[in-house]
Amino acid sequence: MNLWLCVASLLSLAICLLHVFAGGRVAAQPLLASEDLGFVAKQTNYYCWHLVTLAIAAIGLALGYVAWSPEAVELGWFAVGLAASFAVWSFVLGSMRGRAYLALPQWMLFLAVVVPGVIGMVKS
Repeated sequence: MNLWLCVASLLSLAICLLHVFAGGRVAAQPLLASEDLGFVAKQTNYYCWHLVTLAIAAIGLALGYVAWSPEAVELGWFAVGLAASFAVWSFVLGSMRGRAYLALPQWMLFLAVVVPGVIGMVKS
């Protein structure tokens, strides 16, 4: 068992729960309650919110699998790369919009998965 990948997996699954429960209250519920968006725009954004939920869970499950099955190297690097791309895009999006990096802190959450993920993959 690769302890680093277990940590990355558990962090990703915790982020998924945070996304579902806190993100649901902060982002999804206001989106659905919005009167300014049309049905298609609202439902498309809500659908994307669910896709993010599935992607975060998949990253966590993939890293957990690789922690116990070190021969699945490609899957591990894919999951770490996906988490890294989420971190980078969140950071870039915040800077493109002229917002403080703490206003959109998702990049820090994904970075917390990437660091032990990379260490675990290098040690595998």
